[in-house]
Amino acid sequence: MEEFLLEVNGRLIRIVIEDVRGSDGCVPTLICSAAPFAQVLPLNPGSAQGYQGFPGMPRALRERGDEALEELRIDLSQLSSGTIPFSLEQFAEHATGALASGSREVRLTPEAAGEWGAPSVGV
Repeated sequence: MEEFLLEVNGRLIRIVIEDVRGSDGCVPTLICSAAPFAQVLPLNPGSAQGYQGFPGMPRALRERGDEALEELRIDLSQLSSGTIPFSLEQFAEHATGALASGSREVRLTPEAAGEWGAPSVGV
């Protein structure tokens, strides 16, 4: 399980990535080409070697600490193992769209992954 915060137009969303295969599963990588409306903020980077992220919760987020975070769980178990790039723009749009429609959990299929900004993927 991985998690990170996705800020979209000032709205904070906790994204929880799940894959029943654990560390042998899919690892999404969000690629930003020009998304001034969205950014990814890591949580608990652990001891990843060479990690240059935040040592703790960024100050800007601590100041928003009372804000209720929405959470979206995304299951990638049906996608192929390994690193899969996703367009940050499309990922952010679909994540906010899922929440707007009342979904709190999404199971991405290889077909749906393309809509979320990933290239054609299999299992």
